[in-house]
Amino acid sequence: KVRLKRFPVLDLISHSYMLAGCQYLVTYAAYSNEITVTSIVLFIVVVLFSMYGELENEIRDLEIDKRCHINTTAVLIGLQRSKILQLVLIVIGSISVLFVLTQIKLEIMHLAFALLIFLVINLVPYLIKFITKNNQNFKLNLHRCLLLACNLLLFLYILTYNF
Repeated sequence: KVRLKRFPVLDLISHSYMLAGCQYLVTYAAYSNEITVTSIVLFIVVVLFSMYGELENEIRDLEIDKRCHINTTAVLIGLQRSKILQLVLIVIGSISVLFVLTQIKLEIMHLAFALLIFLVINLVPYLIKFITKNNQNFKLNLHRCLLLACNLLLFLYILTYNF
């Protein structure tokens, strides 16, 4: 059998492209026939956050994959390095989001509001963790908030796009 999950690194790339990046590209191509720096950066953001989510799934299944001899990226690099890679993906993705916010045509008040919304959305998992003193769903909540923030960013980008 050919399962992309069995090929380290390719599992992350294939998941992030097929389940996020390709959908973004198809949608973008439906509305525009030109490639801009902002559109490329948004593609990278979508792919990075999708990689983060796939790596989270691999970390969750790490022990089972080891027992079944499924060589995912998380199995290959180990738990600690997988968590570090997740952090790197989030940081690069967040910096890319900030770059996009500076590139789209928003007035300064709208830009400040967009940045505030982005920060507040991504603070929600930390607030839940602090209030409930429960770490259990922190990463899942963080991933959901990142995806929500990216969707809002894409929405802002579409709103400011010159048709």
